[in-house]
Parts: sequence; structure tokens; C-alpha cells
Amino acid sequence: MIQWSEKMSVGNLIIDQQHKTLVDLVNKMYDAVSKGKGDEAVKEVLPELVNYTKTHFDYEENFMKQTSYPNLAQHHKLHQDLIRHAYDINDNIQTGQFFSSVTVTGFLKDWLMNHILKEDMKYSIHNAASV
Repeated sequence: MIQWSEKMSVGNLIIDQQHKTLVDLVNKMYDAVSKGKGDEAVKEVLPELVNYTKTHFDYEENFMKQTSYPNLAQHHKLHQDLIRHAYDINDNIQTGQFFSSVTVTGFLKDWLMNHILKEDMKYSIHNAASV
């Protein structure tokens, strides 16, 4: 499970709230996995997570554009890579291919934490320095 903390804040209330929603969705899957209902949760929550993530990425990238973040293209590529990977996972699930809910949930947790704490903090620092 992911515990939200202030060290995850990027200093933008809307983006922080969106990150909290993403954390909640990943935690919802983790909770289901711990109760032995991971497969059902991944099938149910993953499409919601992917859709919300796309909305979040659009907002975040628009924010970066407005604040002239110099690494927007690189950040956009990271977003596209995750979306493509999540679609591949979802397609495999929908076509009945084997998947591990523990692996899927672990991947999403690790990606989200790494992305917020490393990549998103870069634009947070950029914005703080620009003020």
C-alpha cells in the first residue's frame, strides 16, 4: 500500500489531488490482492486507473507547457510508455491471457512512486526556482 505524505507533494493542489486519486486506485487493487480478490480488482480497477491516468497526464503536461518546463518532451514520453504498457496489460487481461494481479499491482505501485518522487519532483523544483 502507498501512504500519501507531504514529500510526495509537487506544490500544485490540483496535481497533488490527482496523485492522491491515483494512489487510492492503486491501494484499492492492493487491498483486493491482500483479500485474495486481486484478479477481479485488476480487471475492474485497471481500466478506471488507465482512464484517470490519461486525464491526469493531460492536465500535468498542460501545466508543464504553461510553466515552460524544459523537459516536457521527455516527461511526455514517460507518460506515453506507461499508457502503452497499461493498455498492453489490459488487452492481455481482456483476451484471457495469464496475468498476475500481484505483479500488475506491484508494477503500478513502483511506477507511480518512482514517477512522483523522481520525475514529477523535477518540474516541482523547476517551478519553485522560476518564482
